[in-house]
Amino acid sequence: MSVNAGRHRDAIPEGGRYEALSSHLVLVGAIAATVVVDAPSLASAGHHGAHVVVPPGQAGPRVGPSSLYPDPTLTPGATNPNITQATIAATICNPNWSTKTIRPPASYTNTLKQQQLGAARYVDKTPSLYEEDHLISLELGGNPRDPKNLWPEM
Repeated sequence: MSVNAGRHRDAIPEGGRYEALSSHLVLVGAIAATVVVDAPSLASAGHHGAHVVVPPGQAGPRVGPSSLYPDPTLTPGATNPNITQATIAATICNPNWSTKTIRPPASYTNTLKQQQLGAARYVDKTPSLYEEDHLISLELGGNPRDPKNLWPEM
């Protein structure tokens, strides 16, 4: 028997750390079981591994207030009419192509942001707290200037 093994066993008195650790593990296990019972089954139709599969037309899981997300009625997304199957080799699939060539100027997005922040859904209307974001990214063929594709992201 090693010297360390004897010391370790004698160093922790009965009713000490092991029992305290044991009660903490039981508590953590009970909390985890509660969370898992309320979570969707990994085998359910709506869950695929680590990804939640959301059927078309249904909202996906979200964290935080709705004002953190674009309003789908105001910002449904819009595609760039200049990017088509016929032009992608010269645009978004071309390594020399850059979003800088189509990105709208700050004067345009700042004016649009001021207009959009007037909506009641935005509690804090301080423009510097928001950045205009494209719902469909420019790299994927999103429209750079259409208000249906731009929203103030906090």
